[in-house]
Amino acid sequence: MDVPFDSTFFKEFHNALACTVKLLLKNDGCSEAIFFCPKRGDSLDKFLEKIEENGLHFSITENYDSEVWKRHQGFMTGDDTCPSYDKHHCYPLMQLPFRKHFLLAECSILSYYHIGSEGHLNCAILATRFCR
Repeated sequence: MDVPFDSTFFKEFHNALACTVKLLLKNDGCSEAIFFCPKRGDSLDKFLEKIEENGLHFSITENYDSEVWKRHQGFMTGDDTCPSYDKHHCYPLMQLPFRKHFLLAECSILSYYHIGSEGHLNCAILATRFCR
């Protein structure tokens, strides 16, 4: 399951979204959702609290794609193409809410990225995961 990153911004929907994720994940075997969203103040932390309250686990990955990471690093060091870049507001972290612990045997990630009108590093990620 892949969810657009703005879906975790509104705190009033966090519990409903966490419940929905829990309902959509399989009860047995490997099952995870993929979220890409920036921290945006404490919004992401509050959402992840709701994930845990609903009995799920999660992992957060900051460097999930080499090209996206390279662009992010460029903006952080003063790339003039995005002077208002703020990593807490613009850079999407990858969160993986999941139901059970599992080992990743292989992970293939293809990415498409562009810089949004407000300096957001927008990503569309296609991930294929094989669990064992």
